[in-house]
Amino acid sequence: MVDVVAGLAAIKNGFQIAKSIAELVKQPELDRNELCSRVLLLQELMLGSQEALNDAQEEHRRLKEQIVANDRTREIEQDLDIQEDGHFYVRRSEKEKGVIPYCQACWGTEHNLVALISTGKPGAFICPIHKATHYTKAYEDYVNQQRESMRRANRPPGGPNSWMGS
Repeated sequence: MVDVVAGLAAIKNGFQIAKSIAELVKQPELDRNELCSRVLLLQELMLGSQEALNDAQEEHRRLKEQIVANDRTREIEQDLDIQEDGHFYVRRSEKEKGVIPYCQACWGTEHNLVALISTGKPGAFICPIHKATHYTKAYEDYVNQQRESMRRANRPPGGPNSWMGS
């Protein structure tokens, strides 16, 4: 990759070569080999400066894209709140849509905003990227309710006041 300073130097040298070609053409005895040599040198310098300009243009484009990406990241970051119940992020701008949970690990490591997927159970979510699970109080309540239902269902019939008696 040619830097911009080298490209500008090539343009300056190109002007000097063009000036020397103009002087060479004015001479009564034209040395064609010398003229060809200088024209080739001028072409090389022009190609070098064009390459430097293209490289600078590409770098400029890349930096502009990076600025846009950084601005977008900063905008998202300012919109995120940590939801302690479940340890995931939610966006303030999406509150009216309900809770849309985002993976804390994905945002923290790569600034990748990844929506968590519901497992089908209340308050339980999983990251589709690295499969980390996030549980809320609603999930804990659901699990406790399921355990209680199972405990009641597995209780043996009878008891001191049962018609089956002991």
